[in-house]
Amino acid sequence: MLRRLDLSENEFSGQIPSSLANITQLYALYLQNNHLTGTIPLSFGNLSYLQELDLSQNHLNGTIPKQLMSQSSLTISLNLAHNQLTGSLPSEVGALKNLGYLDLSKNKLSGELPSSLGSCVSLEHLHLEGNFFEGTIPPSFSSLRGLQDLDLSHNYLSGQIPVFFQHFSLVNLNLSFKHFEGGVPTGGVFKNTSAISVAGNQKLCGGVPELEFPACIASKPKERKISQGLKLMILLLSGLLGLVLVMSLLVIWRLRKMKAKPSTDASPTKEFHLKVSYETLLQATGGFSSANLIGTGSFGSVYKGILGPNDTAVAVKVLYLHQEGALKSFVAECEP
Repeated sequence: MLRRLDLSENEFSGQIPSSLANITQLYALYLQNNHLTGTIPLSFGNLSYLQELDLSQNHLNGTIPKQLMSQSSLTISLNLAHNQLTGSLPSEVGALKNLGYLDLSKNKLSGELPSSLGSCVSLEHLHLEGNFFEGTIPPSFSSLRGLQDLDLSHNYLSGQIPVFFQHFSLVNLNLSFKHFEGGVPTGGVFKNTSAISVAGNQKLCGGVPELEFPACIASKPKERKISQGLKLMILLLSGLLGLVLVMSLLVIWRLRKMKAKPSTDASPTKEFHLKVSYETLLQATGGFSSANLIGTGSFGSVYKGILGPNDTAVAVKVLYLHQEGALKSFVAECEP
């Protein structure tokens, strides 16, 4: 029936006996400032009435038990600071929705801060300094509006300082000696330089003048990059238009030559006064249909076509302008 057990500030050593969990009515357990070693007993997860637990200032190692982080009865305080705990902070910490004080500082915890920590909406004091946490501050921290004291210093956290911190009622904010970058907010707690610490962040800028950070340089808007597919489409369309233009010029040049040169046939001389448009050629060849393809060469393809009301048979050559030497071939064919 024991409710409160305080064995703090003694010379106790060895492991914490798991049999302490047999004190089922226990709501407060203090074992801080001893020489205890080993791991935190998994059986502590069975202390369903436990509201306050202090194991700080010992030599405990191993990981933080998920069973302990799932203990929703913890509402006053959980202090595991100044030990040698390793591993990540279990995502089950989100079950501590009514916890007011959480101190995991000065351990060897690593990994990213779990987003589930944002579910601990009753937190007023959160100390995670002196660990190996990395990554960015989760956006879910915006739910911790009751925070008054937040210390994330001496970790490997990076990214930008969240703007939502300036909307909290913080009286102490320590973000020093990490890898934050970008602009420092200027509202809320950031107005009071005695309440914040951002030292050791070499890539920060802006903030209130008292912080003496360099002014932030406005980033230039990123130029819109043309995708590879769009570039290819533009090249193909340009090539096609160039091909049609050269083909039309070739036909017009040939027709003018035929008009200027007298016929050598025995039959009476015929004068040609044809003016052929691209649309006419398109209709004459059936839209350059493969059925009208006469042959292909290195520099182009030849299509048969029927022109005009007299059903005049013609041959239309389409040059491949992307082939080297195509223009020389065009000039050579134009010579008499």
